[in-house]
Amino acid sequence: ATVGLGDYAPVTTAWQKLSAILFIWLSIILLAVLFGFISAEAESELLGDEATPRLGASRSRRVRPAALLIGLHVLSAVVLMSTESWSLMDSMYFTTVVLTTVGYVW
Repeated sequence: ATVGLGDYAPVTTAWQKLSAILFIWLSIILLAVLFGFISAEAESELLGDEATPRLGASRSRRVRPAALLIGLHVLSAVVLMSTESWSLMDSMYFTTVVLTTVGYVW
C-alpha cells in the first residue's frame, strides 16, 4: 500500500466512503464546538462575564465560514466530476479527504 493518494488502493464501497465523509465532517464540527466552548470559558475567566458575547449573539459570523467551506467542497467535487469523469460519491470522498488533510489511501 502507498501513503497518501498513491496508485495502489483497496476497493472501497460507496457505503464506506459515505461513512468516512460523515465521520470526518462530524468530528471536525464537534471539535470546533468544543474548542469554542473552552475558549469562551477561558475568555470569561480572564476578562469577566460581560466581555464574553453569548453564543447566539452573532450568528452570521459562524454561518459565513461554514457556507464558504461547504461551497468550496461542492465546487471541488463538481470540478472533479467533470474533469475526471468520477461519480458524485468518489468526488465528495476525494475532496473530503484532501480538504481535511486526512490523507487516506485513495
